[in-house]
Amino acid sequence: MLSATSQGLRALDARSGERRWQVGIGGGAPTIRDGRVYVATKGAVYCLGFDSGRELWTRRLSNVTGEPLLLDVDTQGTKVLIVTERTMKTDIPKVRCCTP
Repeated sequence: MLSATSQGLRALDARSGERRWQVGIGGGAPTIRDGRVYVATKGAVYCLGFDSGRELWTRRLSNVTGEPLLLDVDTQGTKVLIVTERTMKTDIPKVRCCTP
């Protein structure tokens, strides 16, 4: 089970409630897919191993804005779609593909 806290992202054991790992990455709601955790901050997208919390890759971006930050991840984890801009008039997001 994942929890976003003021100290970052934390993984808890679903049975015992004990902390498995914690990383100091704060951002939008994480997306979990195929053993990976994807989380976006205002300046980057991170891919973490679900079991370990180890950073697998990071992609720095200068214009990640709006919520939700993370939209979708393909089945191989090679294409991550994120919102980079949202206009007030139409509320239609601009989407960018982020690859490791």
